[in-house]
Amino acid sequence: MKNLSKGINLLRDQLDQLTDNNIWTIAVFDNPATHAHFDPARTQYLESYKNYEKNSVIKRIIDKEGLGETYSYFYGCNIKMTEKYVEDGSNQAIRTLYYPIYNNRKLDALLAIDIKNNILNDALENYNNKYKTVLYSNPSKYEFSIKKLLPCSNQDPFYVGVNLFNILKYSLIPALSLTFFIYWLTEKIKTRKFSLQRDLMTHFYRRDYYEKKLHAQKGFCLLIIDIDHFKSINDTYGHEVGDEVIRKLAERLGRCIRQSDIAIRWGGEEFILSFTSMTKEQLKLKAEKIRHVVQVSPIHNIAVTISIGGTVSDTLSFSEAYKVSDDALYQSKHNGRNQSTIV
Repeated sequence: MKNLSKGINLLRDQLDQLTDNNIWTIAVFDNPATHAHFDPARTQYLESYKNYEKNSVIKRIIDKEGLGETYSYFYGCNIKMTEKYVEDGSNQAIRTLYYPIYNNRKLDALLAIDIKNNILNDALENYNNKYKTVLYSNPSKYEFSIKKLLPCSNQDPFYVGVNLFNILKYSLIPALSLTFFIYWLTEKIKTRKFSLQRDLMTHFYRRDYYEKKLHAQKGFCLLIIDIDHFKSINDTYGHEVGDEVIRKLAERLGRCIRQSDIAIRWGGEEFILSFTSMTKEQLKLKAEKIRHVVQVSPIHNIAVTISIGGTVSDTLSFSEAYKVSDDALYQSKHNGRNQSTIV
């Protein structure tokens, strides 16, 4: 506990500098939850913690915030920011950052950092003062707004709006009109570019967009992934459920790849992943990791598995590597599915 206190004090010092002293509480929960550390240890925390059953805090937070198995996220957020809420007892408006700490796939502890919600308004006010803008976060004050999610949050969006009365007062209508037009045009171009490059269901690259780039690759690794018995899923549960299976599976694949890796929806229920700088053994581990992440939990109460075929190519063209990987995929299916074959 003494060592933990030193670490938390250091963490608070650093976070206070980053947030201009807007950290409300830092807490660490053991798992199993026999101990907890609060900084500061407010009376209401100590009283409420007496009533918790063993592991109830950990289980409630992990289940509610979807923080299970964050160790499997190769890329993306392994922390979670909650929506704004008012803390019981203190009436302080806060948001909480949760960071689950896993070792060898076992949850050892949960770090919780409560941040005063007014940090967002303060940041916006500082921005206005610095750049002479008139931006607001209060929905009642603006006529035009942009809706954004905060990093590592999937709910309770934050709005930034512009008050047209103040714009008139500062005589910025010409500049603002030009800004809105540029913003609108940019968004239209982005949307058009996205629809040309990306499959709208999975957000992976489209085959007709990326196939020529694949043929130009040199020194790459390839995985071909196919959903097992997908026709049976469509026939049994309907195409809407089948589409949702594809969406959720794409999300799981996305957690297992780096930002520099290439993911393509090749057609229907088939996907291609292209990697650089991997040995055959590394590609085998990657394929097995992907297969495990897909089959470890059902999608819409359906046990979904995949078959994988792949190869490491230093000299083969894409067409040759695709043929080798496709033959390997056939071996995986022929040998019983839900397995990977790297040749």
